[in-house]
Amino acid sequence: MSGPNRRWNPPVQPGAQGARPTIGRGPMITIVKRDGRIEPFNRVKMIESMRRAGATPQQADLVTNQVTTRIGPRTSIPSNEVSTFVTHSLSNVNPTASRNYEEMRNRKLAYNERANRLSAEISAINQQVNSAMSRVESLDGQIQSLPGRITRIRQGNYRLLTNLEKDQASLSEDWARISPEVRTTTNLKGETVRTRVQTLQKALAYRMAGADYNIGNLQEIESGIPEARLNLSEMYSAITSSLSPLEQRFEGINQDLTRAENT
Repeated sequence: MSGPNRRWNPPVQPGAQGARPTIGRGPMITIVKRDGRIEPFNRVKMIESMRRAGATPQQADLVTNQVTTRIGPRTSIPSNEVSTFVTHSLSNVNPTASRNYEEMRNRKLAYNERANRLSAEISAINQQVNSAMSRVESLDGQIQSLPGRITRIRQGNYRLLTNLEKDQASLSEDWARISPEVRTTTNLKGETVRTRVQTLQKALAYRMAGADYNIGNLQEIESGIPEARLNLSEMYSAITSSLSPLEQRFEGINQDLTRAENT
């Protein structure tokens, strides 16, 4: 409808502030992070990062349009390539902001690399706790399997190795005597390590969720890892001192049984 009362609203141009992060009518662009994570292209986030570096709203919007155009028809692009586009385009309109943006990017990369390394170390400690606790249950299952294995070879008329029944009975008796204490010790020490690991994981997640990429923020977490490792070492020592003699005895019986089963 035409007339003096009609209000005309200009169409939103591709790349204008507030438009969807797509090229024309193509699919949404995804950004591939250095650690392999995939995120959708976020126009607002890009503008905010340049504003923090000192760019004006108009400069940030202009650079975002240029970067979006430069990406072209691509639907996926590495994050470092996008950052390079931003740095180059921003340098043409605000060299100081461009340098600040690059410094912020490098500080963020260094921060994330260190945080990821700490996360991997903490996860490794947690996995070792699980492995140590599984060691107890593994030995229990192995000892419990011996009577059935011996019965099967006897049913197959295997008459050699007459010591198997006696050795198995002695091993089972000793395990039944010490296993409650071993489990209690393992659970207590394992819980100590896990509690420490969970504390470190929560602290690290909190630091990584923030926008302050000061390496010093990770110092407290890094200094807490040796204590968790010490707790883990104490747990391993306690388990090994109790289990090693029985594991060796089991292995001797197991070797004899394996030869008999293969005969």
